[in-house]
Amino acid sequence: MPAIPTASDRSFSCTVRVNGSVDASMLQCIQSVTVEEDLDVGSSCAIELQACRNDDGSWPYLEDENLQVWNRVTVYAAFPKQTEVVFDGYISHVDCQTNESQSNMTVSIRGVDASYHMNQEDKARIWRGKTYEDIAKEIIADYEFKPIVAEPPGTGEPPLQIAQRGSDHRFLRELARRRGYEFYVLGGNAYFRPPQLAETPQKLIAVNFGDETNCRNLRFQTDGTAPTVAQVTYFDAMEGTAVTDTAESSGLDDLGTQPLSSLRGAVAMPQSRRIARGHGFHSGAQASEYAAGMLRRNGWWVTGAGTLDGLLYGAVLRSRKTVTVKGAGRNYNGVYYVRKVQHRLTMRTYDMQFELVRNALGQLGSENFEGESSSATSSPAMGGGIDTDPIEVAADGPRVLPA
Repeated sequence: MPAIPTASDRSFSCTVRVNGSVDASMLQCIQSVTVEEDLDVGSSCAIELQACRNDDGSWPYLEDENLQVWNRVTVYAAFPKQTEVVFDGYISHVDCQTNESQSNMTVSIRGVDASYHMNQEDKARIWRGKTYEDIAKEIIADYEFKPIVAEPPGTGEPPLQIAQRGSDHRFLRELARRRGYEFYVLGGNAYFRPPQLAETPQKLIAVNFGDETNCRNLRFQTDGTAPTVAQVTYFDAMEGTAVTDTAESSGLDDLGTQPLSSLRGAVAMPQSRRIARGHGFHSGAQASEYAAGMLRRNGWWVTGAGTLDGLLYGAVLRSRKTVTVKGAGRNYNGVYYVRKVQHRLTMRTYDMQFELVRNALGQLGSENFEGESSSATSSPAMGGGIDTDPIEVAADGPRVLPA
């Protein structure tokens, strides 16, 4: 990571670099920075500037070649112990609006992550004899991203053929949806894999916990109507009969002691069954894996949302990773998967609005509610869960790594 300013007040600062360079005058004009991380739509960035007219009548930043579309923009959060990348991508839009009453202009810069490369061209193609994972590796390699792709599940039997009608980005997201996987690009890495629930959680989120409290307005919801059984019916051409496959497990670890299926069974409530329609499968392995994927997609029946104080938290909360919550009671304490984070930064403030999901209630008993000990060698601000997939950025230049 290139050398960048740390928090001068030993508390927090936000830094924005364009093509790897810092413009000190621009930093002073930044009113707010918002970064969205969402499982469903990827990552985006919005930067709002206030520009005052120059003596010669021109406007700053509007004629700056580095602030035109498709230049690289990187957002950093600097804490007392470490600096982290919040976003690395490309400027996609520049909007300007004059403010006559204040004799200035509001400049809004919006950015998209590097996956936008994959969404520029619609394609019609037939993929034969390849697993979804093989297809993902091949497409990702075309864009020179670093592929982080799961192994094919089960027997690894590929479908006879798969039709692509649309951009590579939409196609890979559809393949990931069928598997119950996630496809996303973070920096120069492209991921095609199921949710990673066994990794070390990020730093603790603490609510109603005295001096350790770093979160406010935390709320939870449970949906007892979520599916617990998935069913797929397909035609076996060799036997000439219709065959039904069912899945009662997603294959993901339970994050609590009380999965929905056991709660329904305890009161003799029938399991909630969902049936797949409109898909042509050629084997039982494909059908059963699709059924398991349905449960992976729809099995998050416990959700949480709140606002994290970034200065108290001392780190960047990342989506697509786990985090431990404490102070919410025995049913809701424990490990959650982070589905969405909205980072709201100014030069001296940092809030994160987040959404969490979980596939079970209750504490497992193996959770670490103490955080990191004072004798640990890693940064205290990172707690027990140091990011194992940090965003790698280029020191300078207009391209996101590794392109």
